[in-house]
Amino acid sequence: MQDLASTNPVKFVVTADGLRSLGRHVHRALGSRHVGLVVGRRAYKLAGKHSLSSLRKAGYDPVLFELAEGERYKTLTTVESLWSRLLKSGFDRSSALIALGGGGICDLASFAASTLQRGIPVVQVPTTLLSQVDAGLGGKTGINHGAGKNLIGTFWRPSISVMDIKVLDTLSDRQMRSGMAEMIKAAFLGGEPFWSRFIKRMELIYSRDEKSLLWSVKKCCNIKARVVTIDERETLALGTERGIGDEPGRVALNFGHTLGHALELMPGIRRLTHGEAVALGMRFAARIAWELGVCEIGLIKQLEEVLDRAKLPKHFPKVDWLDVARAITVDKKRRGGPKGYILWVLPERIGKVKLVPISVQDIHSRRFRAVYENGGKN
Repeated sequence: MQDLASTNPVKFVVTADGLRSLGRHVHRALGSRHVGLVVGRRAYKLAGKHSLSSLRKAGYDPVLFELAEGERYKTLTTVESLWSRLLKSGFDRSSALIALGGGGICDLASFAASTLQRGIPVVQVPTTLLSQVDAGLGGKTGINHGAGKNLIGTFWRPSISVMDIKVLDTLSDRQMRSGMAEMIKAAFLGGEPFWSRFIKRMELIYSRDEKSLLWSVKKCCNIKARVVTIDERETLALGTERGIGDEPGRVALNFGHTLGHALELMPGIRRLTHGEAVALGMRFAARIAWELGVCEIGLIKQLEEVLDRAKLPKHFPKVDWLDVARAITVDKKRRGGPKGYILWVLPERIGKVKLVPISVQDIHSRRFRAVYENGGKN
C-alpha cells in the first residue's frame, strides 16, 4: 500500500533575512487566521520582535505565549498550562500556532497544536542549528515522561517550516557543535557526493559562513523531507522487520538516537545536549555494527574522524551499563513488549544503514557492556 505522505511533500523554506519574510511565508501557508506565537524565552530575546513585526506586516495580530525552554519543561504540565491559555484566549479549530524556538519548543508547541480541539495547524520556526535540521521538520511532536524521552507524542506535519540561518549568529559554540552532530547524521544518510562535500566545508559551516550554511541546511532538510514524504509514519520499517524488503525508511533518521536518548536524560552525569548525545550514539552504533559484522572497521574510523573534527564528545559517560540498558529498553523503538527487542539503526557504509533487532536480553549482556566500556572486540 502506498504511504499517503508520498502525495503530500514536506514544505520548508531556508532564508537568511533575519525572519523579515516570516509573515509572508506564514500567510502563504495559512492564509488569514487567528494565530498564536509560542516562543521560548531565549528565542524571544533573539528573534521575537522581528518575528512579531513581520507577522503584523502580513496582517496578523498574534497572541504571544512565552515558555521556558529545555528538556525539563517538555512535560504534560507545561502542555496543560498552554492548552488553558490558548482556550482562554479564544483559540479554536480555525486558529493556528507558530512555534519559535529550539527543538523543545518545536516539539511541545506542535504537540499542543495537534491535540487542541483535535488539531489545529502549526508553523515551525526553529532557531538553533540542531532544530533547523532535525525537530523543526517532519512532524514528530513529543513531550517527555518519567520513563523516557519523547514517549508521549503525535505525528503532526507543520503547514510549513521556516529556517532562517541569520538567527544562528548568536548561538554558542556548544550549540553549533550540537547542531553539527545532526548534520553529520544527515550527511551520512545522504551518502556520496554530499558526504564528501559536507566534510570539506565543515569548518566553514561551524564558523557560520553564510553560503556554506545555506547550502548545508538546505541539503540536510532535503534529505529529511524526502524520507518523511515517502514514509511519514515509519511504516516501511514494519516490512523490513517481517523480511519484506530492506528499506528502513524514516526509522533511518534514528541513527545515533537509541543510546543518545538514554544518555540525554541519564541522572547523575553532566547534562548532554541532544547533539552531543546523538554523536555518542553514532559512535556506539558503529561499534555495535562492527561487533555484529554489519560494517568494516574502516567505517568506524571514518565516522569517528568526522565527529572528532566537529569536536563532539569521544568518551561515554562513566555510568553503569545496566542503568543505560534499562533506559534504552523503554525507548520508542522497542518492539514485542517488555521482553522484546530494540530495532537498532546500524551503519553499513556511507549512505546505507541497516535495521537490526537486538533483544532486551542481549542489550543487558556483557558483550554490550564491553562495547560501552572499552570499544568492543578491538
